[in-house]
Amino acid sequence: MNPPATELLNEFVEGTELTESKRHEVLANEERRITLQVLADRSTTATPRDIAPEVASRKSESGTLDSEIISSVEVALHHIHLPKLDVCDIIEYNPNSRRIEI
Repeated sequence: MNPPATELLNEFVEGTELTESKRHEVLANEERRITLQVLADRSTTATPRDIAPEVASRKSESGTLDSEIISSVEVALHHIHLPKLDVCDIIEYNPNSRRIEI
C-alpha cells in the first residue's frame, strides 16, 4: 500500500520551502498525486514515457488501458504535471531530454 500523497510530498520537498498555497496547488490534482506515488517507487531517473503506463493504470477506474490513454497521460505529464513539480522544486524535470530526476 502506498503512503498518502501528503507524506510523499513531504519527503520530496525536504529542504525546499513550499508554501501552504503551493502545497495545496500541487496536491489538488489527482494525476500529480499519482505521479508522486509512482516516482516514490523509483530509485532512478525516468521519463514521462516510463511512468505514463503506471500513472494511467492507477488513475483508471475501469482498469482498461489502451495506447491512446497512455499517450494522453504522457502528454499531460510532459506539458503540465512534471513542469509544475519542477517549478515547485519537488523534482527536476528537463523537458528537452524528458528526464525526471528524483
